[in-house]
Amino acid sequence: MDRSERALSSLLGEEEPLRETWRVDTVTRGFEFSPPGLGGSETVGLTDQRLVWLDDELETVDLADVTSVGINSVGQSPTSMLLVVGPIAVVFGVITSLLLWLFTSLPSIVTLAPVGLGVLALVAAFVGSRFQDPADVERQYYLDVKTVETTIQVYATESTVRAMNERVSAALE
Repeated sequence: MDRSERALSSLLGEEEPLRETWRVDTVTRGFEFSPPGLGGSETVGLTDQRLVWLDDELETVDLADVTSVGINSVGQSPTSMLLVVGPIAVVFGVITSLLLWLFTSLPSIVTLAPVGLGVLALVAAFVGSRFQDPADVERQYYLDVKTVETTIQVYATESTVRAMNERVSAALE
């Protein structure tokens, strides 16, 4: 038993022993649109009544409050960043071109260059996303635990997430 498992056990006490523990990348409460960045790992434990982990203090989810459990994944690729940057570049290009047109006497090609660069970034993002092989996208897996009040996402390896899903689903039955 490592330090984090001992810490969880000591906070739970003798009356509620840990049935299973897993080493995970991170746990987030509430819905996140993007996976968490690099960081340390955490330990998540399962008792007969709840799912527990340490995040500055003991965090818990009562199994009685869980409405559904499932496995999801999110993919990260350089193209997805371009899809965010492209529209922003177009907006900044339009604003910059408008300001250049209003306050300078530059040639038209120079005045419209910022818009052209923004559109070029947007087109590159769309073309890149079309030709990208889905197998090349790095996927991050997470256990999606929906409760009455919130959603908990537990990021870990695919095998750990599958094992957690089986054990938590069995505990809910």
